[in-house]
Amino acid sequence: MRSTNTRRLLPVSVLNYLEETAIAHSEAVGSGLNKLKSEGIAWVLNRWSVQTGRYPQWNEKIIVEIV
Repeated sequence: MRSTNTRRLLPVSVLNYLEETAIAHSEAVGSGLNKLKSEGIAWVLNRWSVQTGRYPQWNEKIIVEIV
């Protein structure tokens, strides 16, 4: 899911990474998917607000900040 000519991540790849980060965070704070499922509840990510000066290159380290 990366751009083959520039080796930069595509926007959808960045969003997929952020989604995985949100899931890992929910697990880390004790609100993981299995716990929520056992309680019959869920969290839903329904909106993105992403600002970037440029898209990262493939395998480049990135910093995610929550504002």
